[in-house]
Amino acid sequence: MIGDSISNNNTNFEDYRERITNFSNEFEFGLFLYIFKKSLAWILIIFGVLIFIAFLYLRYTIPIFEASTIIQISKNNTAQKVLDVGQIYEDNNLSGEIELIRSKFLIRKAVGNLPLEISYFVKGDILNDEKYGSSAYKIEIVDIKDSSIIGKKIFIDFLSDGYLNLEIDNYSSDHEFLFDGLVNTPKISFYIKYNNREHLYRDDFTNSYFFIINNKATLVNKFFRGVDVSVLNLSAQTIKIGLKYSNARLSMAFVDELARQYINYDLEKKSLSSKSILNFIDIQLDTVFQELNDIELLLQSFKKEHKVTNIDNISNTYVENYARLEEELLNLELEESVLNQIWQSSTNGEDIELYNLIPFLAGTEYEGLLSNMINSIHNLETQREEYLYTGTIENERVEAINFQLNIQKNLLFESIKNLRLRLIARKSTIENKIAEYEKLFVEMPTKEMEYTRLNRLYQINEKYYTLLLQKQIEYRISKAGFVTNNQILEPSVMPGAPISPKKNVVYISFVITAFLISLIFIIIRYLTHTNITSINEITRLSYASIGTLGIIPRYEGDIPDSMLLVDQNPKSVLAESFRSVRSNLQFVNNSPGAKLISITSTISGEGKTFIAINLGGIISFSNKKVI
Repeated sequence: MIGDSISNNNTNFEDYRERITNFSNEFEFGLFLYIFKKSLAWILIIFGVLIFIAFLYLRYTIPIFEASTIIQISKNNTAQKVLDVGQIYEDNNLSGEIELIRSKFLIRKAVGNLPLEISYFVKGDILNDEKYGSSAYKIEIVDIKDSSIIGKKIFIDFLSDGYLNLEIDNYSSDHEFLFDGLVNTPKISFYIKYNNREHLYRDDFTNSYFFIINNKATLVNKFFRGVDVSVLNLSAQTIKIGLKYSNARLSMAFVDELARQYINYDLEKKSLSSKSILNFIDIQLDTVFQELNDIELLLQSFKKEHKVTNIDNISNTYVENYARLEEELLNLELEESVLNQIWQSSTNGEDIELYNLIPFLAGTEYEGLLSNMINSIHNLETQREEYLYTGTIENERVEAINFQLNIQKNLLFESIKNLRLRLIARKSTIENKIAEYEKLFVEMPTKEMEYTRLNRLYQINEKYYTLLLQKQIEYRISKAGFVTNNQILEPSVMPGAPISPKKNVVYISFVITAFLISLIFIIIRYLTHTNITSINEITRLSYASIGTLGIIPRYEGDIPDSMLLVDQNPKSVLAESFRSVRSNLQFVNNSPGAKLISITSTISGEGKTFIAINLGGIISFSNKKVI
């Protein structure tokens, strides 16, 4: 018995495998349609269940809205028309601007400028409705006694008589608080005031309200994940700022505020840089101006005391040579002063001041070398600041930039060191020559020598003062001429429909899913179908060369004890099936004499007796004797 059962199971398994293998070659559309009709109820159930699930998904999924604004990055420095200092503040690197806009630094500024200290909600059965900018009441916090309530829901139960009850972190007030009065609890004290009294009364105080005291860092992280900044048109220098958020009004307000904060920060940054440079120049001007006054007073006193007005009586040759050497020495001292200032700024880490000393290099023999190095250091510092907005100091990019900065600074230090040594050597040579000329001047009148010394000091300071005045004017013109043309081309509008979930997409997806599940269900039933439904199946599945006489349908009604049914309804499908078998038997053997018909099956109860009795009955109707 067990062996036969295992054998039958193996046979069925082989049949299923063979059917799957030959599915495409032996597909029976009629059988597939028959199984489809039998599975129609299940298909309707599958479609109904999935459409209902789609409805629940749309009903109880938080909608996500997207608001966006478009800004144009454009800088215009009108000082370029007057002075060649336009490159001091300009930078059209869109990648850097994008990183700045979506950095937590600017997002924090935008969050701080929006009324987001407290979020107001109306509690629903499943979803809560955030009332940004449309709350019927407002909270004015007096004191937060326990910081643990930050970020937790504080429920308010408004009563019709102007009173209210509170529930804070499983703490329910044991008495009622008066509206517009001080609400004092063990964890917080605040005033609650009306924004829209009619709205509260119109709701008949049936809604459940609560508010949350927000943590600024949490808000920044939430908006940081939803902000998307991308280049809209590279040629036009336009950038699109978008935010995906669950509140349409808040998403619109945030992207507008973020765009405004970017424009304001750009102006503040340029203003701060120019202010620092001008402060440095003003300090130097005050110092040199005081020295000029002191020397001028000494010259005037010298003239009055010694009655010296000029030095024309000194040999013209010596004077010209001496003046030439003095001029060279002056230039070397100015160059040395600039190098010393750059050395001091670089060693103190003052990157902004170091970068802004570039104009002082104009005209020097080492202008190109040091300008390139300082520009490289400034660009690396700018990149590092941009990466630090979105990362930490341990970030791989920041560490790589720090490594490059160290290399560039070391090169700058060595270059300045070598240049200073060269200047010192040249200065020493010139000073030696000047000393030789001064020895020649010893024989000159003492009054003329003293006058020459004072006049030389005056000229040195006067040239330095003139240089500083020139640079001050250039920077003031540059500062006044620089304006940011960054502008909001397209302010955001409040989105009317959510971007997720989309009703049509959800329903279509669930309908397609229902169709696929139904198709898989029908295919599985088709592959596992083992009932014989037509003569063709018998012919196809029979491996012996036998003829098929016909098919007898299953009778579902009550069978009498005699089992004879063909005489009760001669025109029924059952009777016609037996007539078809009788007709086909006549073509099998039409010779005269008695015929023997044997009916067999594998097991009992499959209908051998039923077939024999009714087949004999239908044959007897043709006036033949049946035993």
